Amino acid sequence: MGFIVTDEIKKDAETIFKNRVEHQLKIQRKYWIDITTGFKTFEIRFNDRNFKVGDLIQFNVVNDSGEVVSQMLQKYIITYILDYPDALKEGYVVLAIKPHK
Repeated sequence: MGFIVTDEIKKDAETIFKNRVEHQLKIQRKYWIDITTGFKTFEIRFNDRNFKVGDLIQFNVVNDSGEVVSQMLQKYIITYILDYPDALKEGYVVLAIKPHK
């Protein structure tokens, strides 16, 4: 069973990717490992960057002092954003992410 890609869907996709932003985000090593192994497919963040579906994230691993110790080359694409005030602290969102090819 397939689905039909309409001109409207194509236009929406083009708009998403045309306006995409690349975000540099700090992450602790233990969470980075969970992301790279595929166990963690989401990120909870304060939405001070106005994240959008289609945006890219490049993670920078930090030590306990918050200093960047390495920048990862793999980028991740935001595939879904959950903004649910009943379950999340105000201003926070859950970002569904997957590796960007």
